[in-house]
Amino acid sequence: FMNVPSDSSHIGWQNTVMMKVNGVEFTMIPVDYPEGFFLLAETELTQGLYCAIMNKTTSTPQRPYDSPNYTDFLHNINTLTGLGFYMPTYKEWVFAYIGGNKSKGYFYSGSNIIDDVAWYSGNSNNTYHDVKQLQPNELGFYDMSGNMSEYVLSGNTIYTYGGCLNSSRNGCHYTSSGGNCHTLRMALKP
Repeated sequence: FMNVPSDSSHIGWQNTVMMKVNGVEFTMIPVDYPEGFFLLAETELTQGLYCAIMNKTTSTPQRPYDSPNYTDFLHNINTLTGLGFYMPTYKEWVFAYIGGNKSKGYFYSGSNIIDDVAWYSGNSNNTYHDVKQLQPNELGFYDMSGNMSEYVLSGNTIYTYGGCLNSSRNGCHYTSSGGNCHTLRMALKP
C-alpha cells in the first residue's frame, strides 16, 4: 500500500516520509535493513503525538512521552491511520542506532562525543529535553542515545535500550538496557 524509494532510486530526494495524524506531524525515515525494508520514527514518541492519539493534553508537545501505554497507543494510531505501526525489534533498532549502511562506527548514535548526541547524567540536569535538540545520527535519527530509553522487542520480551537522562556515559550505548525513563519509537513496514 505504500512505495518508499530506496537510497539508490532517489538520489537528491529528502529521505523521509512526513505523516500527520490528528493534527500532529511526525517524520518516518526509511531504513534499508538487510532483513527487510522498514520505516522508523525520526524521534522518540513526543508528548504532542501521544496526547493527540490518546485524547489528552500537554504543555510540552516536543518532549518525549515517558512510559506510554504503548499497546493502546499503537492500537489507536493504527485504527486512525489504517497502517501497521509497531514496536521495533532489537535488531531493527540497533541497525538504525548504529547508522545502518551509512554507519561511521561511532560508540554513541551519531558521534563518539556523547554531548553531541545525548542527554544523560552529565548534561541533562535530570530533566527531559525536547526532541531534535542535539545532532542526529548518520540516518537522521535523533536521541537514540540518552534522553529516554526506548522500548524494543526481542523474541516475546520487551526491553529498553539506549540510556536515559540520568544514565552514565556507558549507559547510553545500544548494548545497555534498563533506565528508569522509557518511551517508544514507532516502526512501520511499507
